[in-house]
Amino acid sequence: MLEFISERDIGAAALAIMRDGEVVYDRAFGWMDRERVQPVRQDVIMRVYSVTKVVTAAAIRHLIAEGKIALDDYAFDLGQEKGGLLAVDPVPSLGDPRIAEITVRHLLVHESGLGQGVWWDHFAISEATGQAVPVSREAMLRYLIGLPLYFAPGSEYRYSNAGFSVLGHIIETVTGQDYLDYAHAAIFEPLGIESEEVILGRSLPADRSDREPWYDSRGVELTTNLFDTSGPLVPWSDGGWHQGVTYFASGDLAATTTALLKFIEVYQASDDEFLGLPRRSGWGWYRGRHFGASALVRQTPTGINYAALLNRSTEGDSMHLTELVDGVLASGCIEWPEAEQP
Repeated sequence: MLEFISERDIGAAALAIMRDGEVVYDRAFGWMDRERVQPVRQDVIMRVYSVTKVVTAAAIRHLIAEGKIALDDYAFDLGQEKGGLLAVDPVPSLGDPRIAEITVRHLLVHESGLGQGVWWDHFAISEATGQAVPVSREAMLRYLIGLPLYFAPGSEYRYSNAGFSVLGHIIETVTGQDYLDYAHAAIFEPLGIESEEVILGRSLPADRSDREPWYDSRGVELTTNLFDTSGPLVPWSDGGWHQGVTYFASGDLAATTTALLKFIEVYQASDDEFLGLPRRSGWGWYRGRHFGASALVRQTPTGINYAALLNRSTEGDSMHLTELVDGVLASGCIEWPEAEQP
C-alpha cells in the first residue's frame, strides 16, 4: 500500500481485510490535510460514491421482502391504471410518456432509460423551477422526468445514477423516513455498524466530519461554488455539487472500511440482478469514483473480503489496487494475524 500510494501521489488511503467474518487487517495511510502535516486518522472516513448504490439496493430488497413494494411496481404515478410509487409533477412537462412504464426492477438493473440531458445541473434546474441554487432533491426529480428517455424501459442497459436517486426517493416515500435513517435501522444496526461509521457526505470542508481527509481533485478545472455562486471558483470536490442532493442514494455516502466489510459480508456487491440481495457465494466487486475520492469493495469465494478508500480519483487506480491485493491474496504467502490489527 505504501508503494501504491507513493507511486500515484495519493495523499490518504485506507485498506481493511476480513477473513471468515473477522477483520484481520485495518490500516490507514497518509495525511488528513492538503499540506500533509497531520497524519491520517486510523478511524478515517471517506466518500464511497457509487458504492452507495449497493446500500440503496439492499434497502430496496428489504422493502420488497417486507411486502411494502414489488419489483414490478411502477416508479412514478402518472395516471396509469395501476398507479405508481411516486407522485411527481414534472418540469416543465412530462419529458417522455414511457416514463410511466419504469418499474423498480428497471431502476435496480439500470434499464430505466433515465438520465438523458443535464439532469444534475443545478443552474438549469434553477432556471426551470425558479428555485435558488443549490436546488432541492425534489426539484431535481421533477426536472429529471421532464427530460426524454434514452430508450424504452427494459429494452437496453445504461448505467444510471439518476435511476438510483429515484430509488432513494422511493425508500423515503414508502417508509416515511429519511433515506439514511432507514438504512441504519434496517441494514447497518443489525450488522453492528454504528451510525458514525456511515454518514451522508458534505460538500464544504467546514461541514464535514473531522474524520474525513481533504479530497484531492487535482487536474480538474475549478468550478462555481454552488453555495456561493458569486464567490471564487472551487475544486469540484469542495462545492461543485451538492452532497446529499445531487447524487443522493446513488453516490453521496461516506463510510469506514470496516463498515463496508461488515456490510459486504452479508450483502451481495456485484452489479447485476443480485445486487443488494443476501450474500451469495462467489466473487463480487463494486467501485465508486468521482472528483476527489475512490472506493472499492471486493468479495471472494474463499472467505476473504476487502475494502479500500482513496482520497483521489485517478482513472484505473481502483482497478490496479484490486489487481495488487488479489495478487497478494493469491500468493498464499500470508501469515494471517489472529486479531484485528491497529
